[in-house]
Amino acid sequence: MKKVAELASRLKLEVEKVNKKQAVNWAIECAQRVVHHFERSYPNDPRPRNALEIAKRWLKGETTFKEVRRSSLGAHAAAREAKDPVAVYAARSCAHAVATAHVITHAAGAALYALKAIEQIDPMSIEKELSWQLERLREIGKGESYEF
Repeated sequence: MKKVAELASRLKLEVEKVNKKQAVNWAIECAQRVVHHFERSYPNDPRPRNALEIAKRWLKGETTFKEVRRSSLGAHAAAREAKDPVAVYAARSCAHAVATAHVITHAAGAALYALKAIEQIDPMSIEKELSWQLERLREIGKGESYEF
């Protein structure tokens, strides 16, 4: 993968071109592409998936920042407890996705951790996934509707 710092900077610059709700939407979509890898290894741990559900509820105005914070911390705890690197990165992606509701730049973290998960599985698909991420962010930034 490209240098992580370089890639993180690029993603943050792109995120700054959209509003917070668009960034949350994008972060959710990035994390959803890898969360199943966590669930495959830890099927009885709902914390990363719960973080995505809380993020979706935040988009609808149906949750509080207290719930956002709690679910982000829960997904990070799941990542710390996981032994499988793919699962760790997937859980961190979910944690950053929901944290985007608090600080927009966490969206870049959701995308970056999704890329790291994919790198563990198939290093040759990183560029394809990054292209998808950037194109999807541009689409969302143009006002493409989203629905979960």
